[in-house]
Amino acid sequence: MNRPFSERFGYSGPDAEITLREDAPETLRFAVVQIAHNTGGSWKWIREQVCAVLFEIPDDNNWSDANVRHEVVGLIADWQWFKV
Repeated sequence: MNRPFSERFGYSGPDAEITLREDAPETLRFAVVQIAHNTGGSWKWIREQVCAVLFEIPDDNNWSDANVRHEVVGLIADWQWFKV
């Protein structure tokens, strides 16, 4: 009985049309950053992960959460779509 109404009664909508194949829109990039933060990651921890993937050196001059967040968003904005 914990299944959603739509599953219990066989309702479903049409499959969504694929509109993007090789791109990671700005909204998706922002969502990735925000989800990482919402799951409990500190901005400094998220920056460590991003820099590890990109082989980038973290900017030691960024020490406040706002500056580190800005650095992370900037790094992800520059990623190629398949890295996101």
